[in-house]
Amino acid sequence: MHSDPRVDQGVCLSLSQRVGARGDNRTHKSVLLSVLVCPGQDHVDATSEFAVVVQYQLGQHRVLMAAEVDAMKDDGDGPVKGRPYVELKTYKIAAHSKAVGALYKEKHPRWWVQSYLAGISTLVLGGRDHNGQLHKVQEVPVQLLPGLSAQAGQKWDPDALLAFGDAVLGWIIQQAQLQPGRQLLVSYSHVERRIDCRPVDGDLPQRLQQLLQ
Repeated sequence: MHSDPRVDQGVCLSLSQRVGARGDNRTHKSVLLSVLVCPGQDHVDATSEFAVVVQYQLGQHRVLMAAEVDAMKDDGDGPVKGRPYVELKTYKIAAHSKAVGALYKEKHPRWWVQSYLAGISTLVLGGRDHNGQLHKVQEVPVQLLPGLSAQAGQKWDPDALLAFGDAVLGWIIQQAQLQPGRQLLVSYSHVERRIDCRPVDGDLPQRLQQLLQ
């Protein structure tokens, strides 16, 4: 597995169609995989990344989303020359049962929805101690995360996560229709567990203006 998924040191662009096994809102109707870019370099540069642009149907909404990809495998059933994408995660090795429960209840749902929507099929998880020292590495298929959490007594519903995303998109569209022509900022308060949408003054960033022309 390569931690730098660049293809030929340049831009990778491909189009693949994926049809899920189910016909509900968890099915990706299509996935447009593309783009990005870091020139060859030997050191880690946090400003460079490989990203994919993913198109899919989420409930009543068609979504075009950019997602950073950490790595890819050398072989398998993946979108670029048969090479599947991989998400790298680290977690603190639990010292007590409450911490174990938090891993399955809080991290697993986040890992799942992030990877699933980006078309990433595999997680590579690194367990670390409180000093940041890595002690174990394991490979986990993304599709197994809900079942693993349920076995640990921390069941969560993947369909509920996607339905919530669909509902939020619908709410954002309603807010935009109430304030046509305004630039809106959508934010989330972790403390209040609340999503807000408010108008902001000023022009759009130049890069966004160019995209809208």
